[in-house]
Amino acid sequence: MSRVLVPILAYSAFAISLFAHEAAHSLVAWRRGVAARPISVRFIPWMLVAYTPILDKRKLKCLERRARIQIHGAGIAANLVIWVVAGAILVGAGGLLHPALYLLLLLLMLANLAEAASYLTFGAIWPVSDVRWVLKEFPGTATAAIYLPGGILTGCLLWATTLFFRSGHMAVCWAFFWSEFVLLSSSRIVLTGAWRRPIRPR
Repeated sequence: MSRVLVPILAYSAFAISLFAHEAAHSLVAWRRGVAARPISVRFIPWMLVAYTPILDKRKLKCLERRARIQIHGAGIAANLVIWVVAGAILVGAGGLLHPALYLLLLLLMLANLAEAASYLTFGAIWPVSDVRWVLKEFPGTATAAIYLPGGILTGCLLWATTLFFRSGHMAVCWAFFWSEFVLLSSSRIVLTGAWRRPIRPR
């Protein structure tokens, strides 16, 4: 496989995972009447950033708690669904796929897992964005209630993903997953100022 193609596939997987996460927020928010459009995502490729434009906070506060949790949790749920779908395709038709398509699906699994894991581990220890909003719905909840099961889930899904690694994939896949995981975790903590806020009781 061309060395030029690998980074293109990696960036494509990364971009898709970000877009899917934010699009899920927008779609659920739109269905609940707090977003103007079903897909209202801004993606800035050269900054590796995707985000959902500000929702109508007044309407958001008027929703029942279950609806607000659905909006804030939709992104992580979308990432995990894509992980399952991509894995199912590799299980069912992996042997028939072109090597480039196989690698793209594998990178999609890793990208979406890294996206979800960044929230469920470090994003819960220092509550950021989606996790912070969910925790606000349950005052007094210890962050360990998220990052402990989140860490276990991440470990199990990462192990399952390695079962799809082929010869020559090892270095690329590990470098891709950990670089994305560290980038997403650290950037959210810094950009949201989570490290400045008091940490909830464990």
